[in-house]
Amino acid sequence: MGRIGTNARRGVRLGVKLGACLAMAAALGTAGTSAASAAPASQEAPEVSEGRWDARLHRDGDGSEWRFRLDGTRSDWGTGAPEALERRLLAAVGADGRLDFELDAPAGMIRLDGRMDDRDGMGGFTFRPRPDFVAEVERTGLEVRRADTETLLAAALHEVDPASVGALRRAGAEPDDLGDLIAAAIFQVDTTYIAEIRALGYDLDLDDFLAFRIHDVTPEFIRDVRGWGIGEPSADDLLAFRIHGIDEEFARDTRSWAGDDLDRDDLIAFRIHGVTQAFVRSMEEAGVPPEDASQAVAFRIHGVTPELVREMEAAGFEDLDGDDLIRIRIHGLDRKRRGGG
Repeated sequence: MGRIGTNARRGVRLGVKLGACLAMAAALGTAGTSAASAAPASQEAPEVSEGRWDARLHRDGDGSEWRFRLDGTRSDWGTGAPEALERRLLAAVGADGRLDFELDAPAGMIRLDGRMDDRDGMGGFTFRPRPDFVAEVERTGLEVRRADTETLLAAALHEVDPASVGALRRAGAEPDDLGDLIAAAIFQVDTTYIAEIRALGYDLDLDDFLAFRIHDVTPEFIRDVRGWGIGEPSADDLLAFRIHGIDEEFARDTRSWAGDDLDRDDLIAFRIHGVTQAFVRSMEEAGVPPEDASQAVAFRIHGVTPELVREMEAAGFEDLDGDDLIRIRIHGLDRKRRGGG
């Protein structure tokens, strides 16, 4: 089958960036907070905030979830604790299961108390923002669009340090604002990861690195894809492969029946639109095999099926080719023939 062109990837980057924005919104608590509760940078967070926390620990390597609820608000948000911080938290649990832990971060002081076992825990917390943190961030040249409690608490939990701005800039991943800096910390976009990806030939900006981290595009995955025999993947290819679950087995199996000339765009389109070997065989048996990859995808998009072929033949329309069937579906001629308007 021939190639379908680059349109299969249209919108992937936009969708990824929207996903990154939504992930950040959830991480900063906006998903559970009314718009009125989001404070602008000029509005200081309270001197001390209190709330409740709970945690569920995952011992299978998938990370743990920590959820925080601020007293007096509808804020209820969760975050994955950085691995190093979680180790320190667990080390602070006493033999009786009590937790008393302080985190002195650039954005402020967090104190957690409560109880934990090897699976979960709960308790209370207090958060005291550091008064000069926002000013320190602004001195680096970054905007601080929000300086409410949720934002500063997230910055503290992930130990966001204004000193990291310079390192990110030197690595070519320029943050625009405090939100970018927090996102880089949450998703572990650090200078080591940036250097590894750049060494593989990808000249990306911070948004791209965040998208790579969110969708688990690792140096190991990139090297793996390069061994599939489908040419050099672009950044968009790699993201699309992760988003749509395209792995080496899918690529190998699909090319085994669709042909070795099937390229990266074709694989993405086949996965998105459900072009399978069974579907192609069913169209072959109906007497209208797709002429190429593009037509196979068009069949799926417009609902061209063996049932449509048989229906049109029964109505006296013989020798229809694939383009004829696509036009019939686009213009709804089959529905009109059945009296469906």
